[in-house]
Amino acid sequence: MRLFILLLLTHCLLAQEETYFNYVYDYEQSSEACRSMTLLKDSFISLHLTSNAFNQNRYIIQRNDFDGNLIWRKVYGEDGFDYLNGDMLTINETEFVLVVSKYDLEKESSKPLLVKFNEIGDSLYQKTYGTGIFSDVPKKLIQTQDKGFLICGFTENTGNDKEDAYLVKTDSLGNLEWQKSYGRLERQEGADQALQTEDGGYLVLGERLATAGLRRDVWLFKIDSLGNLLWEKFYSSQDYQDGNEMIEVADGYIIVGTSIENSSGIVRTDGYLLKVSKQGERLWEKTYTGSIFGIELSDQFRSIKELDDKSLIVVGASQNHNEDGKFMGILSKFTSEGDTLWIKAYSNNENFDHYFWDFEVLEGSGFAICGWGYGVESGTQDGWILKVDSLGNTCQPANCDSIFTTSIHYNITTNYPTQFFPNPAKNRVTFQHRLPKGKEAVLEVYDLKGRLIDTKILDIGIDDGELVLEVGDWESGLYLYKVSIEGREVSSGKLVVE
Repeated sequence: MRLFILLLLTHCLLAQEETYFNYVYDYEQSSEACRSMTLLKDSFISLHLTSNAFNQNRYIIQRNDFDGNLIWRKVYGEDGFDYLNGDMLTINETEFVLVVSKYDLEKESSKPLLVKFNEIGDSLYQKTYGTGIFSDVPKKLIQTQDKGFLICGFTENTGNDKEDAYLVKTDSLGNLEWQKSYGRLERQEGADQALQTEDGGYLVLGERLATAGLRRDVWLFKIDSLGNLLWEKFYSSQDYQDGNEMIEVADGYIIVGTSIENSSGIVRTDGYLLKVSKQGERLWEKTYTGSIFGIELSDQFRSIKELDDKSLIVVGASQNHNEDGKFMGILSKFTSEGDTLWIKAYSNNENFDHYFWDFEVLEGSGFAICGWGYGVESGTQDGWILKVDSLGNTCQPANCDSIFTTSIHYNITTNYPTQFFPNPAKNRVTFQHRLPKGKEAVLEVYDLKGRLIDTKILDIGIDDGELVLEVGDWESGLYLYKVSIEGREVSSGKLVVE
């Protein structure tokens, strides 16, 4: 009897162990990448795109259970077309919808293709959209409050040889309700994602390339339910900043992306987080420079989710600066204020590129992640899915094909919004700031000769701070200021006194 109880207890303990997995998928030795994934009631669905040298590119959908077992894998597409980009979402426990860019090789243009599927991968309907003979390219898809869909992307049908942000609104059956483009004649823009707001409108994340292509800014704009523009804001602190995805949090929105700085011909790519208020006011902005064993990395953040404890999970990739310059998939966990808790990098072979595109949070059991990696058997880039626990751990080496993992260190640069108003100023000027509570902040003002003109301790006991400076006795001219928190510079700018 005691032996039976012991065996039963051992069986229960084993049954409670989580199954982690690490799989690559190859379609006819073509290059394959998993671009998006979503959850059904007892499994997850992933979207894979393929490309080869024979113009037989396809998109593939596969369904895996939470132990990683393949339930089905189906190939879709027509000859004469490429399938690019792609996003998908769950409608209910048994149905899902995706959007891909369907590129006509003869016409040399793309159009959004929206497809609804049931749980066994049968197509329920297909719809295409477009505004002209040139490309309209989708990037992201959301379901709207009326059960319809909103597609975000960019269009080349602007008549000005520039790309504009492009949105398509449909009903629940995919029928077109409206499609519109947004942008300026002399600029190049795109829309990366949208979130519907409580008033029925949409907040759209995009990017705008500045004149002559010297700078790229994060672009956030608000539209009503019919697509009419209400307001727009731009964010930039480096040469090039790109927002890939955003989530709504209790007090605003957090945007994840990439920040690129070109200083004296040296290009550095960092991970990037930006938090804004519900009205689009910048709350904080952080860049993350990764390193392994003192070797600096180029980091790219792709996708973000908020957990129940308000912490943030981000996936993307890091590229080392050794001679081979290979990418690794990364999974990072941050506090709600963007401070790092842990960062891990993953690859199946250190000599080949690996990249994470998307992920899902699995209730009580970690994360399912998808992207692309190197297939040892295929010798090509393959679709890649894996499951890790809530701390980013794999089952290395058992049952994980000897996946390689390592920890990354981030140096974080934080920028907070500050400004003098009015600027230029005459007798007095108000310094406005939004800085984190509970930390010592100092404002220093210098003239152009580097002499310290004034220094003030900032009141950061409130969310929005103001400090009035008397400048009537200052000489007319240009002054430079910086704000430091605990000895580290977090903001700087210029003040003109008349």
